[in-house]
Amino acid sequence: MNALRAFQTATTEGTAVADVDAAYDSKNMTLGIPGLKIAKQTVPPSGTMPVDISGPVRA
Repeated sequence: MNALRAFQTATTEGTAVADVDAAYDSKNMTLGIPGLKIAKQTVPPSGTMPVDISGPVRA
């Protein structure tokens, strides 16, 4: 957050990839879930900022 404020960023939005660690049958792997969207929101002048990330996830 401090970096966004230092650059005087008013709003944020974008895309994301979620990494999910999975284990099955003594095997470990990391799966990337692409296509997630970060909703546009205003950067608050202080404190924390919750981030809304959404998108399709299929099992």
